[in-house]
Amino acid sequence: MSYTVFINGRQQSAPAGALLSDVLAAAGFPRPLDCGGTGACGSCAVLVDGRSVLSCQYRVYSDITVHHRDVSGGSISTGGQMCGKNNGSESVDSAKKSASKCAQTVPSASKLQLKSSKKPEIIILDLGTTTLAYKLLDASGKTKKSGVILNPQRRFGLDVMSRISYCSSHGVEECRSVLVNEIAGLINSFPAAKRRLIIAGNTAMLHILCAEDVSGLGIFPYTPKFLDKREYVVPELESLGIEKAELLPCISAYVGADAVAGLIAVSGQESDRRSSGILLQTVSHSEGMSAAVFKDAEAAVSGTPNTGAVKSSELTANSGVSAASSTRWNILCDLGTNAEILLWSSDKIFAASAAAGPCFEGAGISCGMPALPGAICGFAFGGRRSTAGSAFVDDSHRTGVFENGSGTYVSEARRLITTVSAAEPLGICGTGLFDIVASLLDCGLCSRDGEMSGGDFEVYSNMGHKIVFTQKDMRQFQLAKAAVAACIDLLMSRAGIGCSDIENLYISGGFSSRLNLKSAARTGLFPTELCGKALSVRNSCLDGLLALTLSPVDPIPDLSAAVTVDPSLEPDFQTVFLKHLSF
Repeated sequence: MSYTVFINGRQQSAPAGALLSDVLAAAGFPRPLDCGGTGACGSCAVLVDGRSVLSCQYRVYSDITVHHRDVSGGSISTGGQMCGKNNGSESVDSAKKSASKCAQTVPSASKLQLKSSKKPEIIILDLGTTTLAYKLLDASGKTKKSGVILNPQRRFGLDVMSRISYCSSHGVEECRSVLVNEIAGLINSFPAAKRRLIIAGNTAMLHILCAEDVSGLGIFPYTPKFLDKREYVVPELESLGIEKAELLPCISAYVGADAVAGLIAVSGQESDRRSSGILLQTVSHSEGMSAAVFKDAEAAVSGTPNTGAVKSSELTANSGVSAASSTRWNILCDLGTNAEILLWSSDKIFAASAAAGPCFEGAGISCGMPALPGAICGFAFGGRRSTAGSAFVDDSHRTGVFENGSGTYVSEARRLITTVSAAEPLGICGTGLFDIVASLLDCGLCSRDGEMSGGDFEVYSNMGHKIVFTQKDMRQFQLAKAAVAACIDLLMSRAGIGCSDIENLYISGGFSSRLNLKSAARTGLFPTELCGKALSVRNSCLDGLLALTLSPVDPIPDLSAAVTVDPSLEPDFQTVFLKHLSF
């Protein structure tokens, strides 16, 4: 038996008992399932006969009329405030241009005239849970084009566990299909040619790409179908000149090939990196964004750059050693929805993952967004000090303007804001979160336990468009940073070392080149003793993939010695985690 579902005036047939979210997707109206379809997030809500329901939980047993709100763009109202689309949905025109086109069709081979070349071009792809970062390289390894696009799988869950849950219930094909179509659309945007495709990503994303069952990754003992490097033929890409996809190996179910690529990037000798053109980038100038991280509020007013920003050419001089010492311990922390942390020396590797959730990538935050044009990536207070000298007086909520497209905005409320690509503020990305939290702590607007005084904090306001940071956002941030900090402590404890034994702490991730390391330390992401040893890496995964293509020998390290540490099985982890919730 079937029923008729009217969706925004369009008629769709649905079998009895069908999930409304499936019916909407089949009709071309997919809803975001940030929680993976468990009914926990509310992002898939629609109106059924005038009543709000969760489409992932509602089953069709009668003829119904559905009002589906477009989630592809625009702003939504939350509690009377206007902000970018929350929970990771794309909210602005700039995000829409980079977002997935899930209906992208793959062109037939008859329409494609492939160039012949002895040494093909290479596409390297960082397959992230939230974004896909790529570089198109010529045969010599020189970058011809690079960019970041949103992962279309976001609608099946913002974090890895939610996506695994969805695939375990619905099968992997739907999640795989939208991903492959997005990759095909990207490749089709390049001039036709035969190319190599080299991919790194977390273990779950690689399983989905290869159409492997991911259910074993979601339940103890978290058993993957494969970990070794593999060559996988993607049928949908063969007509685009891609004979096979080359996948890097993973370490465990939750420490993936992206972490391995990151290890390649930072463990080579400094001379090797110079010759290959791979440089570590710290909080300094970045393409498309003006320098706007400041040492403190006085520096913000005077415009003095943050002295904590280290130029890539100064890394060795400032650290006193090569970027990756063979005689000391180093840490690589790759921040994302599933933060991967490696601790290694010349002969040992310890690995762990932290369930940080999506907040570092701007998702799950009330006014969060990825690091796309318009994202607030830097924040500082200006203005005058109170008589007590412990906080800044904010006695005006009028707004200023961006001057000459510099991307640095100083409001009359003395908030200094920096955005990606010098665009009008549209939301908050991960680096902006660190600066905002650090500023609230420094100014006494937030207690050590994360309690915000005065309610929600207004970051930006202009002509009715408000960007706020809420108490709920603060709690999400605390959970994420505590998970990472606790894992760092756990790995050092397992190795029997302390902060004095650490040579370098590398912070990587899709946003890390813009990360203010002092803000990160202030918020407790890593021990303050490591602040002077912390280095921010632009994108360790892509850098490692690039090193792989340029190396005359296989640079993939021996992973047989890697010891995987599961935080959930460590008796002290919960205590350490709770300690790190505070600032």
